[in-house]
Amino acid sequence: VTHLKLNYYPDGGVARLRVFGHPCDSVGVEQFQKGTVDASLSSTVNDAATRNSKPKIHPHTSSLPPPSVQPHPHPELSSELHGGLGLACSNKHYGVPSNLLRPHPGKDMGDGWETARHPDRPPVVVQDPTTGLQDTPLKDWSVIKLGLGGARDGEGVSRIIVDTRHFKGNFPESVAVDGCYADPEEVSDDFVCASAGEENNQTKDIDWFPLLKRTPMTAHAEHEFLREFGHVANGRRGVTHARISITPDGGLSRVRIYGCPTMGGELTAKAVPRSHL
Repeated sequence: VTHLKLNYYPDGGVARLRVFGHPCDSVGVEQFQKGTVDASLSSTVNDAATRNSKPKIHPHTSSLPPPSVQPHPHPELSSELHGGLGLACSNKHYGVPSNLLRPHPGKDMGDGWETARHPDRPPVVVQDPTTGLQDTPLKDWSVIKLGLGGARDGEGVSRIIVDTRHFKGNFPESVAVDGCYADPEEVSDDFVCASAGEENNQTKDIDWFPLLKRTPMTAHAEHEFLREFGHVANGRRGVTHARISITPDGGLSRVRIYGCPTMGGELTAKAVPRSHL
């Protein structure tokens, strides 16, 4: 038994519900015998909750404020207000990557980045039995350069928000985000962009590594991924550029990447307007 449902009729109140049994956690048994079960089990439950916490999906139909306006200890490095740049993309049929970096919410689909439908989409969509996602090589990508010198090595990226606002029937099936560190004195932005479409993520000077694994999207919503809950991979590595890959095509309104900046010293949330966090 992992959960209980308490039913009482017809109404009224219950002050306490106490359930006794044999715990599955052997550490819990040990601590119970020592009389310290409360603190131990509380810690175990909290750790498990952190590991199993799912990314937050906030539909824009909700009356509650979205995650992007909630305080966060690190600035939005991708924002154009902090020097973020949209550099290149595989397809810009309905928008350009720089639209993804605007601080304000998207006003319509034209205020985002949307690609044309792939002409060689298969007539029947095949699902990968392991991931549950489409089994297809079709995808589009865009490359953005983070502002404030990017995310500092050792501190890295702490939060990613992918927003499909206004995209209700043409949002991508899934999104993945990769990062790389390119020393501006040695590697040009053009070289970084040239490596973005290659199947091999490692070239002579560029090493693309995952920040967000390929993850399903939903319509007209913000999708929040937090390093503290294990959603962001390689969250302590330095990042100067990010590659946003969408499968198989579609549109995004905003991509917001937060982290500890390389430039700006001890820049904190207090130094950044709340509306742009």
